[in-house]
Amino acid sequence: MFNIDRRYLLAALLLVAVIVFSAGAKYGEMKQTDMTKESLVTEADTEKKATVAGDEIQVYVCGEVEKPGLYKLAAGARVYDALKLAGILPGAALDYAQPARPLQDGETVELLSEAEIVEQAIGNNNTPAADTVSVMPASSQPSATGGLVNINTATVQELDERLPGVGPAIAQRIVDYRESNGSYAKIEDIQNVSGIGDKKYADLKDLISVR
Repeated sequence: MFNIDRRYLLAALLLVAVIVFSAGAKYGEMKQTDMTKESLVTEADTEKKATVAGDEIQVYVCGEVEKPGLYKLAAGARVYDALKLAGILPGAALDYAQPARPLQDGETVELLSEAEIVEQAIGNNNTPAADTVSVMPASSQPSATGGLVNINTATVQELDERLPGVGPAIAQRIVDYRESNGSYAKIEDIQNVSGIGDKKYADLKDLISVR
């Protein structure tokens, strides 16, 4: 009788051991699955955050705006989007800011006033008409100093003195742009400079070169 009970006891212990082992293996499998899922979720969140960060740009807005400062915008935003966020003041020369131009990350957008545009024109010996505040140079001929102005090598002073309608502020931006983005590949690239719109470019295109 004792031997039979002992066999039963051993069988019961063996069965319990098998159940415990199976339960442990199952728990380990479930734990591993949970860890894998958590890892996948973390990786997805990281990728999502990276994607969102890559879809944003930052630009600095100053000049004739209510709230100058640094602004975050979606990639592909236009100059007007940044100016609208900063608040465009009355009398600002919006047309000269190239409002439809795509923004570049890290750039500075300066909105000039109509008065500043007039002052620049007067400073370059262009008297504004009595009925207009947005003045463009009347002449489209190369300056008397001779030759075209190479916008890849000209200094701020040369750009200011030799290009009608380009004052010290815009001349500085022309130089800053090429230093930040490399040499101008073609004269049309000067339109990427804040303050040089279609009208101003039309008056400058016969005076400049990129040779």
